[in-house]
Amino acid sequence: MIRLGTKKHPVGDIEVNVHRDYQVPNSLCISVHGGKWHVSFSNDDGKQAVTEAELLVALQHLTEDQLLEQTTGFDRNVVIPVASSNGADYDFTPEQKKNLACATSGKVKWQRRFARRVKGSANRRKAVRRIANYDLKIANIRNDFAHKTSKTIVDAPGTLLVFEDLKIKNMTGSAKGTQEAPGKNVRQKAGLNRSILKSAWGRIKTYVQYKGLRENKLTIVVPAHYSSQECSQCGFTHQDNRPDQATFICQACGYTCNADYNASVVIKKRGVHAVLNGEVAIKVPKKVAITRTRRAGMVRTDVAIETIVSSTSVERVSVASGFA
Repeated sequence: MIRLGTKKHPVGDIEVNVHRDYQVPNSLCISVHGGKWHVSFSNDDGKQAVTEAELLVALQHLTEDQLLEQTTGFDRNVVIPVASSNGADYDFTPEQKKNLACATSGKVKWQRRFARRVKGSANRRKAVRRIANYDLKIANIRNDFAHKTSKTIVDAPGTLLVFEDLKIKNMTGSAKGTQEAPGKNVRQKAGLNRSILKSAWGRIKTYVQYKGLRENKLTIVVPAHYSSQECSQCGFTHQDNRPDQATFICQACGYTCNADYNASVVIKKRGVHAVLNGEVAIKVPKKVAITRTRRAGMVRTDVAIETIVSSTSVERVSVASGFA
């Protein structure tokens, strides 16, 4: 349990699930979601992590056949959130799908009640809290799915993990348009946007990237154009190669398989060629400094945190120079 605040100004106690040994935290984050308080903290384990640039150089010394053996491609779509070139599919469990459906229907019900209630009333504030709780539940289910999926992907064999470079923000843009130029198929586009966001594409890729780096695995992205129409065997590309969502039939060589699996193999081969041809760009994180202007606008906070590990072991952690 973590006790927040000081003796004079107590905030309250927060239960903590400790899943590994820890030391005095280097950083600590306190947040509120849906009226619930959350605390996360981390400490340096002293291990020197390998960089993406070093992993890329090591992979470039391999032959094409060697790199193909160590590479896994991933295709992301709406029906199956992630399909891999090793034949594995990653989807929500039946229990997660049931909980998502219940939370979504509950959110819609309270949104309708919210719209009918008087502004400034206690019942309207109650509806806001209910909607926030459902939003938090939906986000937690998606986040749980993204963490479990990324962990499974990283634990699987392979050193190079390749995703298609999807512009998710652009793909989920609104189709409403303007009064002068109204959009078309607005409701259908809104439904597609919800399905894309529900699949947690961005989170899965982000989690795989940082978790894979801990295991000396490199995550890259390749262009996504025509990956669903290109044959993974002969390279022939045509829209007729995909007669429906789940089927791929090459019009040139006759190769037939699941469309998502074929796309994942295409992405895998594109990743291998990108590495060997020097087409992979490693982004260097920017160093952000706190300027005098920004510092003047910040509020200094002194937070005393008492961490109760057990009834016989009490550790005090004082964060005396943070900014909020």
